[in-house]
Amino acid sequence: IDKFIDILGRDFEVDAVDTTGAGDTFHGAFCVGLVRGLSLEVNLSFASAVAAISCTKLGGRAGIVSMDQVVGFLRQHDPAFDDKELATLLSAAG
Repeated sequence: IDKFIDILGRDFEVDAVDTTGAGDTFHGAFCVGLVRGLSLEVNLSFASAVAAISCTKLGGRAGIVSMDQVVGFLRQHDPAFDDKELATLLSAAG
């Protein structure tokens, strides 16, 4: 391998209650980001945000949130997430 590409997504600090389901929600959110055409770096941050939110609830299903909730979380916790990226997330939400 001649080149090494370092791609980092954003991590989010939350008051964790239970990490059950965090990996599942990360993977599901990452697939959503792929379908919606997010860049790899933005998608990693998006999926990380969804997983972080899931850790704030007890149990694997209780932390699964709506797209509106994720966008609100990103607006609050990641000012680098611009309106175009947020609009991409919301454009196919339903």
